[in-house]
Amino acid sequence: MVESGDYVLVNVEGKVWQGNRSVVDSYTNRAPQGLPLSTAMPAWQHLAGSRVGSRVMMVVPPKDGFGSSGNPAASVTATDTLVFVFDVLQAIAPTAAADGAMQPYHPTADQPSVKDGLHGSEITVPTESKPPDKLATAPLRRGSGPPILSGQTVVTQYSGVVWRTGKQFDSSWQHGVPQTFVLGAGQVLPGWEQGLGGLPVGSRVLLTVPPALGYGQAAKPAVEGDDTLVFVIDIVAAVSGG
Repeated sequence: MVESGDYVLVNVEGKVWQGNRSVVDSYTNRAPQGLPLSTAMPAWQHLAGSRVGSRVMMVVPPKDGFGSSGNPAASVTATDTLVFVFDVLQAIAPTAAADGAMQPYHPTADQPSVKDGLHGSEITVPTESKPPDKLATAPLRRGSGPPILSGQTVVTQYSGVVWRTGKQFDSSWQHGVPQTFVLGAGQVLPGWEQGLGGLPVGSRVLLTVPPALGYGQAAKPAVEGDDTLVFVIDIVAAVSGG
C-alpha cells in the first residue's frame, strides 16, 4: 500500500484534455519516474492508498494540477485540464536504506572509514593521505535482490564527501528525497556508473571516485575540478522500463 509520505516509482502518461497534447510519457521513454508524494502536485498525492501493481487514471482540473502558473515548459496553461494514467511499480519509504548483510570492512590508515549516522552514513577521510588515482570500491552491505542492470531506473540514497577537505558536499538524506537515475544513460557520474552496475538491490557500497570519473573540470560549489570524491551509496530499488 502506498503511504502519503512515500517515494513512488511509476510509469506515467499524461496529456492535456484540450488537444490531446502529451505532457509526459515514461512508457515511450522506457524510464519510470520517481515521485515524492509529499511534494507532488495535489492530484498526484491521491496515489496514496493505491496498491503496488495498480493502474490508476486521474482527470485533473487546473487547480489540482499545475495551478494558476501552469507549466510553460510542458506547454500547460493555467486553464488546462490534464489526464494521467499511472502504473504503480514500487512504494519506498523516504528513509529506506540498504538492508543487505553487513560485509567486513577494515580500512587502513590511508582509507576512508564509515559509520552509520542520524542522516545516512558518516564518512571520515584521511585528508593528509594521497587519494587513489583509480576508482576504488568497498562493499559494506550485500543485498539479496537482483543485480541492477543498464537501462533500469535505480533508486539510491547517498552521502558524498570531498577527499581534500573531508567535508560533506551532498546527501540525499539531507535533501529528504532519494536519488533516481537510469543506469547507463549518463545521468550520474561515470564513477557511479562503473561502481554500481551489477550490484544487487539492497547493497551499500563505498566508492572513492577520482576526478576523471567524477566532475572532472566541471567544478561545482565545494568541489574543485581535480577533487577526488568519496560516496557511500545505498541501492534501494531498481525497476526496468517499459
